[in-house]
Amino acid sequence: MKTSVGERKAALCSGVATEFSVIPQGKLAFRYTAPNGANGPVCLIFRVTGATVPHDTLQNLLRREGVRSVMLRLVNTTAIFKVIVGKRS
Repeated sequence: MKTSVGERKAALCSGVATEFSVIPQGKLAFRYTAPNGANGPVCLIFRVTGATVPHDTLQNLLRREGVRSVMLRLVNTTAIFKVIVGKRS
């Protein structure tokens, strides 16, 4: 990740990922996209299946440095978080 988006953005993304450390390992899937590489924002996608996400985690995501937006999609027992990380405009 450091080579494709840069060290600073990789560190911001790592901080966001630590917020999900309360979710059991088998219940969390993760991927990221950075279509513009180091020149644009990074989209982190977290898929939580069959686990409860504490309210504190949601609040901490919104307060994290570098987080532009957090979108949540609920489908049955799955929560999909789309977190955009990058410089705020």
